[in-house]
Amino acid sequence: MTRTKYPDEFKEQVVREILEKERTIASVVASYDLVPQTVGGWVAKYKKKHAEDQDPEAAAESAEIARLKAENRELRTEMRVLEKNGCLLRERTSVSERHRAHPPRRRQLPRRIHVRTGRSIEVRPLATG
Repeated sequence: MTRTKYPDEFKEQVVREILEKERTIASVVASYDLVPQTVGGWVAKYKKKHAEDQDPEAAAESAEIARLKAENRELRTEMRVLEKNGCLLRERTSVSERHRAHPPRRRQLPRRIHVRTGRSIEVRPLATG
């Protein structure tokens, strides 16, 4: 696959169409037959380059939103991993309710143990109490 070089004027035109006309990246990409990731990169570079043009309050708000989105994405990823590993309890059940529904398996002790002499010895559980 070959990479297409776009002129800077074209890139700026596409970015301004997204930002000033409030169109979505998807709609602009469809009308110009571009790749969404490429246009997203152009928008990010433009915003970074023209960050000084914004008022400080709007810039701080944009930075906070970006930070929160990144944190949200990270937490969702962690939650997916924990769910896959079965670390999170489903349907908010307590541990005791979960054990009643799916009790842990107890290993059965063998009734006979074979000893090296070729004979077997019968084993009985001890009575406690």
